[in-house]
Amino acid sequence: MKKWNKMQGAPDGEKAWKVSLAALLRERLLKRTQPRQEACSGPLIKLENLVKIYDTGAIKVLGLKKINLTIERGEFVAIMGHSGSGKSTLMNILGCLDRPTLGHYYLDGIDTADMTPDELSDIRNRKIGFVFQSFNLISRTSALKNVELPMTYARLPKSKRTERAKELLERVGLGGRKEHMPMSCPEDSARGLP
Repeated sequence: MKKWNKMQGAPDGEKAWKVSLAALLRERLLKRTQPRQEACSGPLIKLENLVKIYDTGAIKVLGLKKINLTIERGEFVAIMGHSGSGKSTLMNILGCLDRPTLGHYYLDGIDTADMTPDELSDIRNRKIGFVFQSFNLISRTSALKNVELPMTYARLPKSKRTERAKELLERVGLGGRKEHMPMSCPEDSARGLP
């Protein structure tokens, strides 16, 4: 039996501030790159009987079995489970990187099954952000360019991107290292890069 645990509050002490910092930076970046939108009433995320089946041709593997989950706005949620329990599969669906085989995923009250690939791409650009355990930075690109990258996809003009990226790097204590490559930044600092 899969168990999806929901927690109120931050995940844990040391990692909590990193998650909060990345979320704050992303939130502020998005506020400056898109028009203000009124929040929908109702849950932020709602999953109804979500099923994911991987068909390898020879066999079918059940990745998720009838998952029902509601996440309210402002709620902190931890998805926990043993290896192979479907955590990554669920995160890929929540991140609009994959689609469920059956069931419904409502994001802001809209069923993602009705979205085109371009609409899903826009959702990934404007609404969804992940903080990974590994850095997921482009190693041959400076800290400044790594921070600018999401703003490029948001079509922010270059001058505004650069100005905003410098401001964000200053805020997390990396202003003096903006031209450094990610592997030359301290581990905790590099993880804080959005």
